[in-house]
Amino acid sequence: MSTDQTNASETSEVPLLRKSPEQWPTAVIVLVGLALSLGSFSMLRVAEFSRAQAEFNAETDRWRALIQEQLTHTVEGLRSVSAFLDSSEEVTRAEFKSFTGTLLAAHPEIVSIEWIPRVDTLERVQFEKQAHAEGLSGYRIKDLAESGSFIDAPDRSEHYPIYYIEPFEASRERLGLDYAGRPVRLGAMLRAQEIGELVAVTGFERLGDLRDADKLNTAMFLPRYSPGLSPMTSKERQSSNVGFVVAIVRISAVMKMILEQFAPAGISLEVHPPDEPPDQSLPPQRSASSPAYGLQSTQVLRLPNLDLQLVSRATADFPERPRYAFAWTALAGGVVLTALALGYLQSLRSHF
Repeated sequence: MSTDQTNASETSEVPLLRKSPEQWPTAVIVLVGLALSLGSFSMLRVAEFSRAQAEFNAETDRWRALIQEQLTHTVEGLRSVSAFLDSSEEVTRAEFKSFTGTLLAAHPEIVSIEWIPRVDTLERVQFEKQAHAEGLSGYRIKDLAESGSFIDAPDRSEHYPIYYIEPFEASRERLGLDYAGRPVRLGAMLRAQEIGELVAVTGFERLGDLRDADKLNTAMFLPRYSPGLSPMTSKERQSSNVGFVVAIVRISAVMKMILEQFAPAGISLEVHPPDEPPDQSLPPQRSASSPAYGLQSTQVLRLPNLDLQLVSRATADFPERPRYAFAWTALAGGVVLTALALGYLQSLRSHF
């Protein structure tokens, strides 16, 4: 190989980084300028999003408090029925109708209010005769078959049949339905009996009618005990329990009432059963799965021994949306300043 060829080969193998020293300031200015510009843009964008999210959270807190207040009123209504039953040795069907009628008128979300006595299997025949004597001809303790028709309930150690129910005419066919044959409801009742507190449970259909199936259907069970000293232990509560006051509630009706009455601007509100992803439930107001501007929150609505999820998402007309104009201005300004610095450097080079 000739000397000239050797020199040409060595020249071609010189690393690209082996540049003239005056090129390094240009690279430093570009890198530093872009880093500062992008860093400022990112920090300002995060700060603006945090501001908008804080505004969104404050607004959703107001709506959560409003919904929670309505649910609390519903629960207190059920407690008032129990207190009414405790106020007299015997409450007639007419008195039950009169008292609960006022409550139902004030709470359209309550589908029905029921009195469920505890009936020992040995008392079953006498209990049914008592219902007949009160004018409920054909009353019987019954189950709901898979076909949707009613059948006589088999003998069980204990029965929990519907004895009083309002509104009466709309719910008459449910009289005698034995909750001991409804596993979800029976489990909630036994839990309420054990702890001596109101227990709520969701996720069931009313009367097995699939048209009424709603994962936000909620039954609330409040145990009642024999007159006298309040039972202190689980065993005492089990032996002295005389039945349950029950309310069947549509949470979706609560949401519909609030949305129609107050019409929250720029926010979509959905309620979901516990431990269930939002996209698998039946929300009262459907929304796009992706919130506008990325603003959303998940909060808790509390019922006795039951927590529901309140999912809030921003819509396109949310007034306190994040505004990134300042962040974009900072990015553009940084780029311009970097370009000016490069231009100034080039002008200096041209003079030397």
